[in-house]
Amino acid sequence: MNRVKDIPKESIKLYVNHDIELLYSILSFSVAHDEDTLYSPKDDVNRALQLLQGIEDKLKSKICKEWKYCIKRHDPDLQDTITLIGTLSDVIATTVIGLPPTLISIILFKKGLNTFCKCDPHKKPTKQKK
Repeated sequence: MNRVKDIPKESIKLYVNHDIELLYSILSFSVAHDEDTLYSPKDDVNRALQLLQGIEDKLKSKICKEWKYCIKRHDPDLQDTITLIGTLSDVIATTVIGLPPTLISIILFKKGLNTFCKCDPHKKPTKQKK
């Protein structure tokens, strides 16, 4: 497994404690570059949800299929929230070019990665082949 060398720990710690609606607003604001755009919490959430919906298939392919999250979720090195989010940010960085991977990773974490990847909660971890 690739190890994260420079996890943006302070950035993750700063955002991980925010509620999901604020994170949606931050995501919306981070991609809106129109000076004439009016920001409102409801519009920000809707804009972020549309954005995430537009890349959901790519994220599922990268996280759930290629990276095999349902297996990796049992990795002892990924039990720490900050490490998991930092690693996930690295995993999706090339998939979300132009978007903040750390913020998207935090949102996915808060929404629930097990649900996102449809992991079987009863399936026991198996040893990974190296």
